[in-house]
Amino acid sequence: ELEARDLISAVMLTVLREMGESEYARASSNERMLRMMLFVKEHYQEPLRVGDIAGSAFISERECMRSFSRSLGISPLQFLLSYRLREAERLLREEGMNISEIAYRTGFESPSHFSSLFRRRHGITPTEYRKRILSQ
Repeated sequence: ELEARDLISAVMLTVLREMGESEYARASSNERMLRMMLFVKEHYQEPLRVGDIAGSAFISERECMRSFSRSLGISPLQFLLSYRLREAERLLREEGMNISEIAYRTGFESPSHFSSLFRRRHGITPTEYRKRILSQ
């Protein structure tokens, strides 16, 4: 175990010397963001909290909030909402599922909540969006 720690330490020192500390910190931050974004992609259908997203990258909720703000200019929950709405748009372009099914499948707590958020973002209801897309 001590030999493994020595080896890891030696590799980290080499990486730091090669990259510089600020580049290493940036790469580490990018890796955390990638982990958290992939976590959202894989779990967006589930009820998620900031703590769940932060836990996927082994960081605190506060650091998760800072990371999203710094990298994307939005909160983790705004990112989750945006991802859910994009997935809902994709499903609305396909036929086969009704609005309620799409709402639940994309992680919204109710069809009315989904419709309200969708309308706020697009200015039209999911049903109107589907009619416009399918009529083109």
